[in-house]
Amino acid sequence: MYSGLISGEEQAQSLPITNVVPVEPASPNPATPDLTDPRDRRARVVAISSITLLAAASIGLYAWIQTRDAADTIPGESLLSATVPQVGQGGPEEGEAAPPFEVGVLGGGTFALEDHITNDGRPVFLNLWASWCAPCRAEMPAIDAAAARHPGVAFVGVAVRDPDYTAVAAFAEEIDVSYTIAYDREDEVADAYPVLGMPATFLISETGLVLHRRFGQLPEDEIDGFIATFFGG
Repeated sequence: MYSGLISGEEQAQSLPITNVVPVEPASPNPATPDLTDPRDRRARVVAISSITLLAAASIGLYAWIQTRDAADTIPGESLLSATVPQVGQGGPEEGEAAPPFEVGVLGGGTFALEDHITNDGRPVFLNLWASWCAPCRAEMPAIDAAAARHPGVAFVGVAVRDPDYTAVAAFAEEIDVSYTIAYDREDEVADAYPVLGMPATFLISETGLVLHRRFGQLPEDEIDGFIATFFGG
């Protein structure tokens, strides 16, 4: 019945072999380095070092991008405009009551938020800073100029998370601003306003509500804009 068929082996032997490139026997690769040659060993070390440096640079770039993207999630903040020590969750939210506090003022006296609201009645521009914070130093002249233009607003700068009172006092003397500068010696403000980074600014209404909060260095025109928008001045 199957006598007309030939086996696979016989069929393969009877077919012509075409379009096949023969595989030549492997020959020694002249490009293969001779590891006994000092020159080849040096070349190998250089190649490995180059690959290692490239990998390290790639990892560093990736880390920088991740840090930049994380900073961009904080409203109005960038790595160039704020120091971000991740010490809290951003403080009281807009629309919430501003936590009361009382701090010592450099040069004498105290500032108590509740007493100010009861007896003074002006809205408060509360700025949190530290002597080790470069953006804080950079923005203080702009805040000082705005304070002079807007006497209807109480400008208060409080040094927080700054354990060295001597450094705070020296900083304040050097920067020489005219608005109220205070020191959070007992971390009362730092605990009540656990900010994401410094400088941090809270605009507090004359009734004691947080109207706006801003993390990062403030330019002078933005300060004027905030006062016009939230304090009507």
